[in-house]
Amino acid sequence: EELNKSAEDCRTVAVNQALSGNLVEAINKITVSIDTNPTIAEYTVFRGTLLRQQGQYDEAIDDFMRALTKVTENSKTYQDALRQLVLTYNDFAVECYSKGYFE
Repeated sequence: EELNKSAEDCRTVAVNQALSGNLVEAINKITVSIDTNPTIAEYTVFRGTLLRQQGQYDEAIDDFMRALTKVTENSKTYQDALRQLVLTYNDFAVECYSKGYFE
């Protein structure tokens, strides 16, 4: 019970940090939440979203894939993870194109 509260408290701090534009600290805090309670897929999706915003596409994809294994296909979290996964692949493709990797 206390671990769950600690994980949720860290998630709240992570959200506030993200809203303040401090993505690095937000990633650090949500990682503490994941380490404290790794069964909560929403934490992993949130970290993946932050990683995508930082341009850390491989790490973001890993988080989304990990989250997909923790929940059922008909859950909101599963759909969120899939949506974020598609956005990550899209962002990565746009970055590659803008750097001239595609013609």
